Amino acid sequence: MQPSHIGVLGGGLSGLSAAFHLARRFPAPATRITLIEGAARLGGWVRSERVVVQTEDGRRGNVLLEAGPRTLRPNSPAVLELINLLGLDSSLVTVPRTAPAAQNRFLHVPGTRGLVRIPNSISSILTSPLGKTLMAAGLRDLLRPENGPLNDSLDMDESVDAFLSRRFGHDFARTFGSALVHGIYATDSRLLSVRATFPMLYDMAARGRGSVFRGALASALSQSKKDDTAKDYDLGDVQSKMKDVSVFSFKNGLESVVKEMEAKLQQLGVHLIKGDEVSSLVAREGVPDDIFEIHTKSGASHRFSHFVSALPLPTLHTLVQTSSPSQSQQSVLRTIDTFLAVPASSVTVVNLVFPAYSREGRPLYLHPPGFGYLVPRPRSGYDATATRPENPLGILGTVFDSCALAEQDEMETPSGAGPAFVKMTVMLGGPYYASLPYPWNDNLRLLLPFLPRTLSMHLSTELPEPIFHRVHHHAACIPPPGVGHLARVRELREHIQRLWRGRGEVIGAGVGGVSVGDCIEGGRRVGRDW
Repeated sequence: MQPSHIGVLGGGLSGLSAAFHLARRFPAPATRITLIEGAARLGGWVRSERVVVQTEDGRRGNVLLEAGPRTLRPNSPAVLELINLLGLDSSLVTVPRTAPAAQNRFLHVPGTRGLVRIPNSISSILTSPLGKTLMAAGLRDLLRPENGPLNDSLDMDESVDAFLSRRFGHDFARTFGSALVHGIYATDSRLLSVRATFPMLYDMAARGRGSVFRGALASALSQSKKDDTAKDYDLGDVQSKMKDVSVFSFKNGLESVVKEMEAKLQQLGVHLIKGDEVSSLVAREGVPDDIFEIHTKSGASHRFSHFVSALPLPTLHTLVQTSSPSQSQQSVLRTIDTFLAVPASSVTVVNLVFPAYSREGRPLYLHPPGFGYLVPRPRSGYDATATRPENPLGILGTVFDSCALAEQDEMETPSGAGPAFVKMTVMLGGPYYASLPYPWNDNLRLLLPFLPRTLSMHLSTELPEPIFHRVHHHAACIPPPGVGHLARVRELREHIQRLWRGRGEVIGAGVGGVSVGDCIEGGRRVGRDW
């Protein structure tokens, strides 16, 4: 039976994608769709902002700042399809694989000064300070027999750190594994599920009888058919534009996707409610239609035949508690509790804009050409209150925005001169905030004045005073998939199916992956059985 009225709770990327694809599948007026978002704006953590900055000599620039995600990889057909359907291809800003931002990525190892370039070829491994760790890790994986359980069962899982340590050694796991996890999940790799976050690694190890390298080689030599998954997506010519592209964004940032989706939803007749939080959910028994009754804090009431929750899991937990008590309800609550055992990561994003020239007109080379750098877990751990912490500000990584996405900024540049500004974005917090005996945002007010000095040590150059800075505190913004995550997702969906009689679904970063591609794909797949 076609839904008569679908409610979408939550207006982040997952909720927007769900409303957009449901509106295409169940067009108005036969089906009404209402999206309810508690904040005054849509898009969740995606936030792009343009600011005007000026140097002492009067040169001005219109600079784009991102408070959330800033670049995408062209590996999500759901994202490429959305670009095509929204007509965003004309505003694409792409970084080719040959560009310095694609070729050069760095690490800052806590307790040292400067950056180390991550090797990206055999020859660079031989000359890199990180080469010894990488070669020892590769030999260990190739020569060591299978030393841990690998099983197709979703109940078989381990942490990213445990998996990498078992196959490649503890030094590799801490130096490379923790840094990668910091850049994506802003959490401790010792808590994160390898099967949920890096399934290809797990699959290659299984294929290679324990060895990731043997599994990768077997995959490369396999004669299996080419993956044709993309044929199910309406990609237009966007996919061809992504040939040899490393990462991409848009001229006006990732919020372009949010704004275009909002405009398209209005065209499709979706009713958008912003600035009104959902306060209760009642599943009405014995009613053939409009079985869900949603109340909001403004006092409004909505009835739906079907609904989608794209809300954070703690919020969903509160709503389920308000629904009719039943055995299925208690099962859902207990399962959500297991997700919440690993707390979501809080992150501070600091946008910094520096002058590109000294007062004397001399160019300032503030960072090497490249995408940016990540900071691995210190040997001493994440205790930010230690007497001599190796990473006192809790920096997770820094992006060299001006190198990666210079086309997004508009600057007054004299003939023959380079850009007038250098833009960087620093991410702080995550697992470091967990050790603080007081609120993490209070800690930032004390430490932010020391940020340029710390960056100067990381970059081995004296940074000038920033012309402009913007600070965004994102509390509990990234829900990390803990060990056993996939089994919990399966269990939650089984309980949800029984509780809401197949008419309600749960999507979002907490159950479907934290990347932009994961969120959009999750929304695209919702309601397939309705």
